[in-house]
Amino acid sequence: MENPFFGEIHDGQLAEANVQVGLLLRPYPQFGQVTSTSSDWAASRYNALQVKLEKRYAKGISVLASYTYSKSMDNSSGNLVGGEMWSTSAVQDWNNLKSEWSTSALDQTHRFVASAMYALPWGQRRDGALGWFLAGWETGANRLYIHGRAAGHQRICS
Repeated sequence: MENPFFGEIHDGQLAEANVQVGLLLRPYPQFGQVTSTSSDWAASRYNALQVKLEKRYAKGISVLASYTYSKSMDNSSGNLVGGEMWSTSAVQDWNNLKSEWSTSALDQTHRFVASAMYALPWGQRRDGALGWFLAGWETGANRLYIHGRAAGHQRICS
């Protein structure tokens, strides 16, 4: 079949003037083959205790706090989530994959998130165009604390 991407893509199967119909029917035909070195043998386990406190006050103020105590274990964090980029070694013994079981590269033992929201008081009556524009605005703040940050994670919040 004539390739509609011919001239647009310069390498791979889609760089040719004619391609198979099945290739064009894929959701993302530009990706010929996606593989993972640990897709057929890896296992993981995640256990957590979660606590959430929420309070809505008068005058448009609300606060939310949540805490998670968790443990993530696996025998390969996998290249689909970047685990091998963080890992310092390869599989030790392909004949004994149980020996790879350990704390995951993605483990975050303690995670605390706090947020506050305030509904701004102006524009409550919605008089005219200015009142309509000013109505419904809110401001807020978030804070994230992580203990046991996964190796290789960048700071995602301040």
